[in-house]
Amino acid sequence: MQLHEQSTIVNIASAQGLLPNAPGHTAYAASKGGVVILTRALAAELAPKIRVNSIAPGMVDTPMADGYRTNVGNYALKRLADPEEIARALLFLTSSESSYVTGAALAVDGGRSFH
Repeated sequence: MQLHEQSTIVNIASAQGLLPNAPGHTAYAASKGGVVILTRALAAELAPKIRVNSIAPGMVDTPMADGYRTNVGNYALKRLADPEEIARALLFLTSSESSYVTGAALAVDGGRSFH
């Protein structure tokens, strides 16, 4: 197997940018959807030298999520993400294991974007 060394960019979008479902968060959903489209446009523009992807996390178990911890009904896995789970997705997209991935929006959202 031949390894393909490339520079990588990983943008942070949101599950809201893939499937908005929070009334009152229109601007946030639109901005995160914009990150997904920006990722795809940059992937086309910068290939083949630079791979560009994004991750779209759902709610992460941090202090910012304090008011939402019981609101996991929209998540197939019925829990919030550990910060390390988001970090591992980012590590994957910057590693040679994802050398043929560009322009992707990886949902790291416990099934929220399809549930």
